[in-house]
Amino acid sequence: MNDPHPADLAVCPGCGLRTPPSRLETTMTMWRGASPGCAALYARVLARSYSDRDYRPLHQLLLDTYSAQHPGGTEHRQVQVMALSLMTLALFVENGTEPALGPRLHQAMMARRPAFHWLAPPPLQGLTTIWEIHETEGPSEYEVVLRRWATQIWTAWAPHHDTIHMWNAYALG
Repeated sequence: MNDPHPADLAVCPGCGLRTPPSRLETTMTMWRGASPGCAALYARVLARSYSDRDYRPLHQLLLDTYSAQHPGGTEHRQVQVMALSLMTLALFVENGTEPALGPRLHQAMMARRPAFHWLAPPPLQGLTTIWEIHETEGPSEYEVVLRRWATQIWTAWAPHHDTIHMWNAYALG
């Protein structure tokens, strides 16, 4: 198989990853701001995370980091997903909360029915991407690269840290 010409590569609007054209159409590409090729790589990494118990403890960190690098639009559901991803990302990166607690945290966060609003995404290109996660070999390397990526993405969202901290204080207060 010949490598595609650089002009033929699709650029992901979320992370800037350049991938060969893909026909993949999923909800990830339609509302998360990911190119089909980037979403296809994410789907492969998700499959590994779901199927291999050595990767499962970091599953929520993967979900929230990818989501935060591929923000959706301003519709209610998109805003809610982004808010929850950023809220748990804050806890994982700043507080060392175990990612395995993510689903339980999301449930607790929604119990008080917080009023989220859209946050204008910061520049998210030029950072680690799902490609680097996809290319890791073994759970140890995966964890190191995933945690580095999560920290980069959380740092990029710094203009909104105060808002995200307030959401956490209200939701988990």
